[in-house]
Amino acid sequence: MAGVESLVGNFAGSLPLRVRLSAETSLRAWLQGLQAQNVEMRELEYLTGGQVQELSEVAGSLPLFDSLVVFENYPPAEAAASAAGLSVEPSLFGVSGARTQYGMVLLAMGEGELRCSVICTHERVAEGAARRVMSHLLGILRGIAAKETALLESLLSCVPDEE
Repeated sequence: MAGVESLVGNFAGSLPLRVRLSAETSLRAWLQGLQAQNVEMRELEYLTGGQVQELSEVAGSLPLFDSLVVFENYPPAEAAASAAGLSVEPSLFGVSGARTQYGMVLLAMGEGELRCSVICTHERVAEGAARRVMSHLLGILRGIAAKETALLESLLSCVPDEE
């Protein structure tokens, strides 16, 4: 690409990842499969969004995805070294000035503890729905951290009841 050395910015590509859940699958096996699927998918990172759309099973008139999960996994060395356990600090709309073209973005950052923020397009996702997503995610993460869950089905008990 001519002139690429003079461009400034974050150039992150996004690839759609379809996730299948089976209640009888163990959490460990599901996470291992998800990681393997993600590694395999990375072989396509060089493709444009249009090329990915052509290879997908999604009709060209539909978006490949309308939500995004972002993992920022570059914590400072001292924070990574001091991480003894998992704590979760949820926040809604917690990234000052953040904007997105997607309906919802889950931003997960590791800095000695896992910090999760939900960034929404208010026209597409109501604040109450975003709060429920964060509440459910927090319950599931706590269930995983407590190592009380062997099967994916058992994570459902970690999701708070709807009010």
